[in-house]
Amino acid sequence: MIMTILRCVMSVLLQGTVMIEGPHLAHKITEYMAPSRVIEQRKKKIVVFMSVGGAGHISVSQRLVEDLGTKYDVHIVNILKDVVNKFDPVPKLSWGSWNGEDLYNYLLRHNRTWLVNQLAHTGAHAMRAMRNSLAKSVEDYLRENEFDLVISCVHFVDGFVYQAAKAADIPFMIIPTDVNVRAFVNDIKRPDYDKFIMTIPFDLQESRASIAHAKIPEDKIVVTGYPVRQSFVAPKDKEQIRKDFNITTDKPIITILMGGAGSKLSGRYVKTISKNQHPMHLLVCVGRNAAMKKKIEKMQLPDHITVDVIGYTQRIADLLAISDIFITKAGGASFGEAIYSNIPMLVDKSHGALDWEAVAYDVIEKYRFGHVLYSRRDVNAYLDQYLSEPKYLATLRRNVTAFEKEDFGQHIHRLVEDLVQKSPYLNAQSVTV
Repeated sequence: MIMTILRCVMSVLLQGTVMIEGPHLAHKITEYMAPSRVIEQRKKKIVVFMSVGGAGHISVSQRLVEDLGTKYDVHIVNILKDVVNKFDPVPKLSWGSWNGEDLYNYLLRHNRTWLVNQLAHTGAHAMRAMRNSLAKSVEDYLRENEFDLVISCVHFVDGFVYQAAKAADIPFMIIPTDVNVRAFVNDIKRPDYDKFIMTIPFDLQESRASIAHAKIPEDKIVVTGYPVRQSFVAPKDKEQIRKDFNITTDKPIITILMGGAGSKLSGRYVKTISKNQHPMHLLVCVGRNAAMKKKIEKMQLPDHITVDVIGYTQRIADLLAISDIFITKAGGASFGEAIYSNIPMLVDKSHGALDWEAVAYDVIEKYRFGHVLYSRRDVNAYLDQYLSEPKYLATLRRNVTAFEKEDFGQHIHRLVEDLVQKSPYLNAQSVTV
């Protein structure tokens, strides 16, 4: 008997698990192993539903991995491609060459804003019509993988994901990637699921108004701050950043970033800015668009305007830290990164606005973070004003700096810890010996 008990003890110490060979041993093991302890069989599992339509979802997913990846088993899953792909009509229409996200990104790259809006709203209506079928597919996926928490940062899908999570009794949290969060409550009305949380990035009247129709209880709405990557809130050594990127100029630095899908517009802005009379140094971020990088590097610019074309990099936060002005889009990721970098911004609207980004333009002008560019020709007039009036530029920066920003990391840890305790699989994750 003693040897049997010792084998059980060594099994716990060496392997972290114990096989109890018969119920008659249970009380003996308890006698010889005091105090009792809980042996974790696995980390709690979190699924983060994301999309590759645009870059905002990817950025948010990266931040969630940074915050949660050590303590939890985090699964990043493209819900449109890997869970409900059989409902996507685009592969059939394109003989398998494209999917819906490919079409979305193609239209974004070519600045077909009106068509993107039509595609998105058509998809939203289709999802409402197929809600029960979509929800069943998601529910089966959640049950099969025994997730303890579902997080979604994807537009338009959250109505059927909410239904699936509720049916599977799995906690569910929505983390929007935009200031206008209406698209994240598509087909959600008066939610009564006690394991549901809706986050919003900023405590803005515009954000709350965008979801008022959903009648979400106030205690289910949490202001968390925008989920920018941790590099955007970390201290910066500006001198070292300049050395890293070999930037020795004392000219004002202007970063241009039109998003992962919009880098063609970056080249057009460089061409327009080349006519400006003020000295400046441009940092143009084009991601993986090698053709655009070559095109800009071949441009003939006047001597007083210099340029570095930056390919794909994880150091956007560092580039913004040494910049004076940020020319960008109103996409959620770019807007959030600008806000947390405390930098004045000029935001492109030359091809109209995506419906879910429209509120961001209003916020930028209302709080005087910068200006909206309704035409590319407007950019030089604003640059003239910013660069010839340093006090005005400093005022814009103070406005962005003073804007209230919550610590996303602090909020997400608390929310996730509370929600995973409500997992239906909680009791199956540990054994007391």
